[in-house]
Amino acid sequence: MKRVMVFVPDLRIGGGQKMAVDIVRYIRRKNADIRFQIVVLGRRFGTAFEKIVDDEKIDTVYLGKKDGIHPQYVFKIYRAIRAFRPDVIHAHLPKMHYLLLPMVFCGVPERYYTVHSLADRDTQHRILRRIMGFSFRRCHVRPIAISEICRQSIAREYHLSNKDILTIYNGIDSERFARKTPYSKLDNSIIRFIAAGRLSAEKNYPMMLSAFRTVYRETPNIRLTVLGGGELSQKLHDKCGEMGIEASVIFEGAVGNVEDYLHESHIFLMSSVFEGLPLAVLEAMAAGLPVISTKAGGVVDVVEHEGNGLMVDIGDEAGFAAAMARLAGDDGLRRKFSARSEELSKRYGIEACAEKYLELYLK
Repeated sequence: MKRVMVFVPDLRIGGGQKMAVDIVRYIRRKNADIRFQIVVLGRRFGTAFEKIVDDEKIDTVYLGKKDGIHPQYVFKIYRAIRAFRPDVIHAHLPKMHYLLLPMVFCGVPERYYTVHSLADRDTQHRILRRIMGFSFRRCHVRPIAISEICRQSIAREYHLSNKDILTIYNGIDSERFARKTPYSKLDNSIIRFIAAGRLSAEKNYPMMLSAFRTVYRETPNIRLTVLGGGELSQKLHDKCGEMGIEASVIFEGAVGNVEDYLHESHIFLMSSVFEGLPLAVLEAMAAGLPVISTKAGGVVDVVEHEGNGLMVDIGDEAGFAAAMARLAGDDGLRRKFSARSEELSKRYGIEACAEKYLELYLK
C-alpha cells in the first residue's frame, strides 16, 4: 500500500486547501491501495475544511505553528515524516523552507509541489523563491502547474524545461454546481452580478466596486453579491458607503452553499491582479454563468473571450464597466455565454483532476 503525505500550511478557506482536501477525498473513495495523511503546519481555525476531514475520518495531524518564523517546526515535520514513513509527499502552498530538509533527510522517494499561482506570486520573498528553485533543481521535488500559464511562469522563474514540470488542471465537483433550473428561467427584472473569493488585495475588489458604481448610475436594476471573507472586509464595506452603493452590494461573507448563490445570479465577476486557476471561476462556469474577468493568470486558459465571457486587461476599470453594462443589457448574449460555460466546465471535473494525481502516486 502506498503511503501519501499531503502537506499544507493550514486548512483555512482557500483554493489550494480546497484542492488538497478534495483530491484526498476523491481518491480515498476510489482506491483502497493508498493510505493518506494530511499534515497541517498550523493550528485549527474551526473551518469547513477541518470539519470535512474530521467527518470523513481522514488522518490529519496539526503541528500547531502560529504566525511568524519558528525554526523548531522543521524538527516537528521531521518527526511527523519519520512516524508516517510516506512513499510520496505532495505539498501545497509555499512552506518549502520548513519542509525541504525533513523531506530530504528522511529520504522520501517521491516529492511533488503544486504551484497554485503564478510562480513569482506563489512565493513573493526572494530568498524563499531561491529555496523553492533549489528544491526543484537539486532535491528532486517535481513542480506541478495548475494551468498552462502557470507552467510557463514556473519554467521562466526557476529556469526549468517543460519536461521538468507537470501540468494538472484544477477540478471541481461539477454535479454540485450544475444548475437545478435552466438559466433562461432567471428573473431578469434585476440583473444579479456575483463575485467569490477572499477579500484580499490581489482580488482588486475596489476596482470591481468602482466599475459597478459606473454601471449602476445608468442601469439601477443591477445588484452585486460578494462571497468570502478576509482582511479587507471593513474597508470594502466603507468604500461602498462612500460611493453610495451600499444598498446594492451585499457582502455575505464565507458561505457553505456557494452553489445556491450562483444559481440565483446572472453574471460572475473576477477583477484579480493575479491568479493561478481560480476554482471560483470553474464553479461559476459549472453553474452556467457568463464570466467577466481580468486576464489574470490561468483564467485566460479556461474563459473564452466572446465565447463564455468577456476578458479585460488587468486593472482596466473602464473596460470592466463596459463589459458589465454590455452583458447586463443583452439577455441573448448572456444565454449564449451561459450555454458555453456549462459546456466548457465539463473539462474541469474533480474526477479527471484526481485521477491524474492517482496515476502520479501509483507510478
